[in-house]
Amino acid sequence: MLPVRQVEKFLEHTPADLQEIVLELRNIITSVAPDAAEVVRWG
Repeated sequence: MLPVRQVEKFLEHTPADLQEIVLELRNIITSVAPDAAEVVRWG
């Protein structure tokens, strides 16, 4: 699990045309699963 600030820093590198979508999805997920852990995975 990453600290919130580290996740936000990672999301700053999302392409500009996708940032609004990604942040809205993050808000929706947080509202329905407030205890969920944020994890960044790539591969």
